[in-house]
Amino acid sequence: MKKLPDRLQGYAASRRRGEDFRVAVLVDRDNDDCRDLKRRLDSIALDAGLTPRTKRGPEGDFEVLNRIAVRELESWYFGDWDAVVHGFPKVTSSVPRAYRGDPDSVTGKCSDAFEKVLRSHGIKIASKPEWGRKIGPHLNPDVNRSTSFNSFVAGIRQLLMR
Repeated sequence: MKKLPDRLQGYAASRRRGEDFRVAVLVDRDNDDCRDLKRRLDSIALDAGLTPRTKRGPEGDFEVLNRIAVRELESWYFGDWDAVVHGFPKVTSSVPRAYRGDPDSVTGKCSDAFEKVLRSHGIKIASKPEWGRKIGPHLNPDVNRSTSFNSFVAGIRQLLMR
C-alpha cells in the first residue's frame, strides 16, 4: 500500500505517452473494512490519474482493477482444494471441515490454518510465496468456492476483454 501511489503514477505517465496497459491490484483484507479499503484503493488510482473499474465511464473503459482477498489469499486455496492436493500431494484430498463452504466466511487467520494443515501432513514449508508457486498453477477459476476469488477472476476477465 505504501508503494502503490508511486507505482500507479508511473503507470499513468506511461498511459500519457500512449502506452496501453491494465493493472490489477490485489490486497488481503486482513482486519480492514472492505468498503473502506476499496474506497482507498480507488482513490489512490484516481489521484494517480487512472480510472478504477468502479469509476469507469459510459464506454466502460478502465485501467485499474482493485480487488480484495477477503480474509487472506490463503482462503482461495481452501476454496480449490484439488489445487492444494496437486501442489502438495501429501495433503489428504478432503478439505478441512470448516472450509467446506465459502472459505471467506471462516473467522481466524487462514494463513495460520493453512500452515497447520500442511504441518499436520509433514510439510514444513512456511513460505507463502512458495505456497503460491506450488498451488497457483493448479487453481481452477471455474470451481473455486471463495467469493473473493470469483470476484477477482470476473474482474480480470473484464479487464482483459476491453
